[in-house]
Amino acid sequence: MRDLFTNLKVSTKLLLSFGLVAVVSLLVGLVGIFNINRLQDMDNELYRYQTLPLLELRVINGAFEQNRAYMRDIILENDPKKVETAIRAMEENSKKIDSSLQVFSQSLLTKAEKKEFEYFSNVLENFGYHRDQIVELCKTGNKEFARTVLMNDGPKLSANFSRAIDKLSQMKADSGRQTAELNASRSQAAIGVTGFLIVLAGVLAIGLGIGISRIISVPLVAVAAAANKISQGDLTGNIPARYTVAKDEIGQLGMSFSVMAANLKSLVTQVGQSSDQVAASSEELTASIDRSAQASEQIAGTVAGIAQGAEQQMQALMDTVAVVEQMSAGVDKIAVNTATATATADRASSSAEDGSQAISLVISKMNDIKQSVDNSAAVVAELGARSKEIGQIVSTIDGIAAQTNLLALNAAIEAARAGEQGRGFAVVAEEVRKLAEQSQAATKQIENLISSIQQDTGHAVIAMSQGTQEVNAGAEVVGAAGDHFREIAAFVVELSGQIKEIAAAVGQIAASSRQIAGSVSATEAISRDTSAVTQTVSAATEEQSATMTEMAVSSEKLAKLAEQLQQVLQQFRL
Repeated sequence: MRDLFTNLKVSTKLLLSFGLVAVVSLLVGLVGIFNINRLQDMDNELYRYQTLPLLELRVINGAFEQNRAYMRDIILENDPKKVETAIRAMEENSKKIDSSLQVFSQSLLTKAEKKEFEYFSNVLENFGYHRDQIVELCKTGNKEFARTVLMNDGPKLSANFSRAIDKLSQMKADSGRQTAELNASRSQAAIGVTGFLIVLAGVLAIGLGIGISRIISVPLVAVAAAANKISQGDLTGNIPARYTVAKDEIGQLGMSFSVMAANLKSLVTQVGQSSDQVAASSEELTASIDRSAQASEQIAGTVAGIAQGAEQQMQALMDTVAVVEQMSAGVDKIAVNTATATATADRASSSAEDGSQAISLVISKMNDIKQSVDNSAAVVAELGARSKEIGQIVSTIDGIAAQTNLLALNAAIEAARAGEQGRGFAVVAEEVRKLAEQSQAATKQIENLISSIQQDTGHAVIAMSQGTQEVNAGAEVVGAAGDHFREIAAFVVELSGQIKEIAAAVGQIAASSRQIAGSVSATEAISRDTSAVTQTVSAATEEQSATMTEMAVSSEKLAKLAEQLQQVLQQFRL
């Protein structure tokens, strides 16, 4: 289950976490609303079945006492209008009593209440008969008999009425007290459940906040540490495997960074090997140039001997034969040295071509590294944008919590206005307000975490930018090395052509030597030919010397480039 959650996208993790907190908060709200409605229903029941019936009994009692007074008045009063007014007032009170009885009858819950109400109704019915009898007697003018009836039956009916109404009032009072105690116990239970859910929501929010912050921050810290090592030239650091196996954005960033570091390490290793090959090739080229210089000196000495022999040929034939033998030996040596120089020039050309190819490979790898660094920078920038979106979502949640706090405050004010009946509602409103404040505190903590992530992301972007600059600098150095390698290759090709020209000239000298050995009689003409040939060889020797000088300068440049490349590579630790 944990692996499944770890492999989710960061946005999905945050949505699930906040969704779970929202569900728990919604559950707390729903439980609070349910308990408030339940308390309201219980208050309504208390009013309907206990309070309202007591009010109706008060109305009945008042109407009953007024009718008793009116009965005394109509007996004692002689004014017909006042008598008629009292009779109408008794009729109105009788209607009130009937209406209140109807309302009171709907509040009967127990058999005892119903039985007592039946007795009370009979008492009122008897009182009605008694009232109607007195009214009828008074209307017929028999007030003395009416007074007698009132004095005989009135006290008994009044006593029965008082006992019945007191009994019903006591029953409703007891029932109201029991209902209030039950409501109080239910209120305490509701407060306990709501408090438990609030604590559960807080613990869940804190746990999810800590868990998600560790899932996001710990891998980023590892990536930042590895990036810092690479920026300092240390390629030995690696990101732990547990931070690269996840399939979320953090795991992808870790995997991409690990691949980039491995590729960079491989590239630096290859560049180091190539720089060693370049250094070795430059040494071989320098040795070849030294050998070519020695051969040029030998050719110059031989040409001097040939010139001296030509002069001697003009003086004496015997001296000419000796000079011809020396010249043949010198020409053979020149041919051997020329063949060696040709082979050396071919090897130098092949080495220069290999070095050029190695530099091209280095440039390609540098470009691959630059692309990997750019991609990593883009991924880090995208992570920064996502963290900003998360910050906006957290701001929205904070606004909702502030609105909830305001609503809880308004609810507490309304509960205070309701007085005793709204006390339970005020407790729930206060708990909702506390929950809103806790939600605001949690969102502040999440905002701080998001701000820290954004700062780390900025540091990662700066590190990526520095890495890109260093890669670009390396690419420029390697590109310059490639240009110098191509110049060296051109110089080597030119040297090979010149050595081949020298070989052709040496062939001509050998042919001339054979002509001198075959025809001693043409010594003078051969001497002239020999003089011309020695001039040609002298010019070729001078040209070869100049070429050797240029090759020496190119070899020194190549050695300096190899040294610069090795200095750049020393900045990295493999």
